[in-house]
Amino acid sequence: MGFAAKADPDWDAFVKKYGRYADKKLKSKGIPGAALSIVSKNNVDYIHTMGVTSARNGQKINKHTRFRLASVSKTFAGSLSVKLANDGLLDLDRAVSDYITDFKGTVYQDDLKVFHLLSHSSGLVPNAYDNLIESRMDYPSIVEKLLGVEPICKPGKCYGYQNVMFSLIGDVILQSTYKSYEQWLQEAIFEPLKMSDASLGFEAMVHNKNYALPHVRSKKRWYSAKLKKNYYKVGPAAGVNASASDMAIWLRAQLGQYPDVLSLDILAKQTRPYTHTKKKCIGEYGKNTLMKLITD
Repeated sequence: MGFAAKADPDWDAFVKKYGRYADKKLKSKGIPGAALSIVSKNNVDYIHTMGVTSARNGQKINKHTRFRLASVSKTFAGSLSVKLANDGLLDLDRAVSDYITDFKGTVYQDDLKVFHLLSHSSGLVPNAYDNLIESRMDYPSIVEKLLGVEPICKPGKCYGYQNVMFSLIGDVILQSTYKSYEQWLQEAIFEPLKMSDASLGFEAMVHNKNYALPHVRSKKRWYSAKLKKNYYKVGPAAGVNASASDMAIWLRAQLGQYPDVLSLDILAKQTRPYTHTKKKCIGEYGKNTLMKLITD
């Protein structure tokens, strides 16, 4: 896909003005630090970093400082899954039970398809067993309990945001390709896109000191908090780490500017609407991209 080469003469002034606005807002809220990436098809990426990695003895944030992406991780799972499907390595329309045999003999056996995992349309009550993610229970044990949960609707008939159910895409990919989700993410996404700071998992996040800690607010100040391992259990849903530099690349990939990695066909299939949600605004989930139509 080609784009016009002509840059917007107002781009530089616009992004710098926005950067000053971000600086002002962070200062007014006392937020310790942040990083900002803005991309445009025809203009140079704008990466702006602010503050420090920790309110207590933190180092200055730079464009390679790693942040925990939390649920933005799901966009990587969506793109990777559709890419593997396009290469004939995965069938998004097959039953999950064809890949994960523990689902055979359950209420999910025939109706739950792989694409239901990615589009938050499994039929489960929203955020099923997120409380167990936050406990000391390991991922396989949480999945075992999930098998006994009765859905509130048939798969594909209602929206229910998930983390545990969503992360089963990692199990599906492993069973379908005999290669782990982490390996595929590294080899098919991070490396070809040259996302040099991006990774999956807790250990990769903390391998050196250039990462941002979470913070909590108490009274009038922000305090650095311990980085917990809990949501790293569900890697496809919440386990990616990346820098502002990485995220500028990822945004461009989602705009079709890395067709050798994410083709226009992959992007079209990924963003095809599947699940309607009325939460906060009118929107629809694709294979995990939320398309929101903001209303008055």
